[in-house]
Amino acid sequence: MNSMLSKRAALTGLTVLAGFASGGAFAQEPSDTAAPSITIKYSDLNLAQPSAVEALYHRVEVAAKEVCNHGQNSRELARYIAAQKCVDTAMTSAIQKIDVPQLNALYRTKSNRKVG
Repeated sequence: MNSMLSKRAALTGLTVLAGFASGGAFAQEPSDTAAPSITIKYSDLNLAQPSAVEALYHRVEVAAKEVCNHGQNSRELARYIAAQKCVDTAMTSAIQKIDVPQLNALYRTKSNRKVG
């Protein structure tokens, strides 16, 4: 198991894409316009350590909120809800791509959602 975690930790990063389109709805971005993205680097973390898994979760959460910042602080309910859905989608996607069981378990605990 440690070798599997070491291989995963050796990855240099992961890109989180926003699923948020202007107008507050989820839609595929036009091909000439790239969705916002952030690369999350985690090669510095030893994912065998619970504190490192927490740190990676925090990085994913911050990145998801940053790429979905179009309405998180909005007083308009529809924009706020769309931004929250964007964050949820971005986090789920990133955690699926990282595919570390401890991170999946932490996400499941914090969000009451399954990954994959």
